[in-house]
Amino acid sequence: MRPPTMSGHFLLAPIPESSSDYLLPKDIKLAVLGAGHVGKSAMIVRFLTKRFIGDYEPNTGKLYSRLVYVEGDQLSLQIQDTPGGIQAQDNLSQTVDSLSKCMEWAEGFLLVYSITDYESYQSIRPLYQHIRKVHPGGKAPVIIVGNKGDLLHARQHHK
Repeated sequence: MRPPTMSGHFLLAPIPESSSDYLLPKDIKLAVLGAGHVGKSAMIVRFLTKRFIGDYEPNTGKLYSRLVYVEGDQLSLQIQDTPGGIQAQDNLSQTVDSLSKCMEWAEGFLLVYSITDYESYQSIRPLYQHIRKVHPGGKAPVIIVGNKGDLLHARQHHK
């Protein structure tokens, strides 16, 4: 069986009508993870609104969606703010399991700790390890952020 021949008409074929999602921006799904009280919600709101809000109700896991421009491309950014309460001394496997659905949904991760809380830093490693189990191959980008840099006087080091 010989391969089909390419006719000159093939190259001049009209571009198909664009599907309904052709012009929609690409979705980027990010999850923000970390211990409680490290400033995850404040960081997200600051990024989205350019405003800092210091006091928050305990977070129940809001999903924020915004159109953003990155290097000239329009992207639909979805940011999942996750509830805190993850501490290194807690039963991390149980806590991390409750975040598994969020980890499966997300394509990229922001792991946040507070420079004023060394235990929040220690909680980053098991979160990272679990992300790598959910997304093997190392393709999901992970960024680690030390928050509350304005509180250097209260910085906690390894005990």
